[in-house]
Amino acid sequence: MKNHLKSQGQSKFKEIIFIVCLVCLFLHISVNALAQNPVISFTKEGETNELISQETKMQLVECKNVLNYPKSVERFYKINSYKLSWVNKLNHNRQLAPAMLILDCVKQFGLNRDDFHANNLLYKQIETLAEVPEMLSGGQRAIFDVLMTDAMITFMNHLHYGKFNTSLTPTKIDDGEPGDFNAVLKLVQLMVSKDFYNEIAGVRPRSAAYDDLQKYMHLVRGQYLEDSYEFPEKSVRKMTINMERLRWDTGKDGTVLMINIPAQMAKLHVADSIYAFKIIVGKASSPTPTLASYITHFTTAPEWKVPYSIFTNEILPKAIKNENYLENNHYAIYDAKGNYIPTSVKKLQYIKAHAKNYFARQSSGCDSAMGNSIQI
Repeated sequence: MKNHLKSQGQSKFKEIIFIVCLVCLFLHISVNALAQNPVISFTKEGETNELISQETKMQLVECKNVLNYPKSVERFYKINSYKLSWVNKLNHNRQLAPAMLILDCVKQFGLNRDDFHANNLLYKQIETLAEVPEMLSGGQRAIFDVLMTDAMITFMNHLHYGKFNTSLTPTKIDDGEPGDFNAVLKLVQLMVSKDFYNEIAGVRPRSAAYDDLQKYMHLVRGQYLEDSYEFPEKSVRKMTINMERLRWDTGKDGTVLMINIPAQMAKLHVADSIYAFKIIVGKASSPTPTLASYITHFTTAPEWKVPYSIFTNEILPKAIKNENYLENNHYAIYDAKGNYIPTSVKKLQYIKAHAKNYFARQSSGCDSAMGNSIQI
C-alpha cells in the first residue's frame, strides 16, 4: 500500500514538473518572438483615435505636394479610418522595422533612395518617437506616418510597374487606373503580414530575366559592397536600366517580344516556347528607340530606302545599262521632296550627275534586298 501511494506521489510530481517545463518553454518562445519583432509604441498618453485621425487628415493635405502618390495614400488612410499605421500604439505595429530595412536596401532592387523621402524617414526619428514621444507633436508623428505610407506605396509601384513606365505613369496609377496590381490594397494586407519584407519584395516582375538581374544586383549592392569588392558603376547603371525596362512588360496575354539592343537579339515568348532572332539596331548617332507597346502588324521583306552609296555606285550604273532594271527589281526613284521621278536613260544620267538630290526605294516583296527581315 505504501509503495502504491509512493508511486502515485512520484507520478503526480512528474506531471507537475512536466507542466512547469511546458510553461517555461512557452514563456521562452514568447520572449524570443517579442525580441525578434519588437512592438514599438509612439503615442502619447491621453490621445484618442479621433484626435489622431484629425492630425492624419490635416497632414494628408499639408503633405500633398511632396507625396509621390497622394491620392493612393489618401485611399489607404480612408480604408483605415485615418488612423496612424506606423506609429500608433493601438495597432502595436511590428512592420516599421522591415519597412525601414526595405528603404535601406532599395539600391539592391535597382531603385533610387531619393524617391522615398530619404531625408525625412530616418532611424534617429524612430528613436525619438519611441523614447521621448512627448518631444514631438501629433502633427510631426502624423507626417512621419504619412511619408512612410507614401514611401511603401512608391516602392511597390516602382518595383512592379517601373518609375518611367509610359503606359502606366505614376499619375495614372494614382488616379486609380486599373492595372494588374494595386499597391494600396497590398499595403493594407501587409500591415498584418508576418513576413512583411519578403511579401513586399515579392511584387517585383515575375520573369527569369528579371530574377537573374535582381539576384546579381543584390550581390553587387549588398554582399560585394560589404566585402569591399569593387564593381564598375557603369555596369550597375546598365543593370538598373534593364531592370526598369523589364518592369514595363506586363505580359498579360502571354505573348511578348523582347528586344535586346546591346545583344542585337529579339526573343519571342509564346506560351512555353522562346524563339530567338538576330536583329539590326541603330548607331549611337541614330539609336534604336526604346518603348513598351503593342504590335498590331508586321511586314516581311519591307520597303526600304537604298543607302546613298549603293544608290550611286550600284543601282544607277545598272539602271543606265538596262532600262528594265529598276522595274524588274522593284526600285523607284524620288527627288529630295519625295516626288516620284519617271525615268529614262537620259534622265538617269542626269540623276547620276546630281545624285545628292535623289534617292531610291525598293518596295516590299520576295525580291527585296532586305531578304527575310521583318519590319514592325
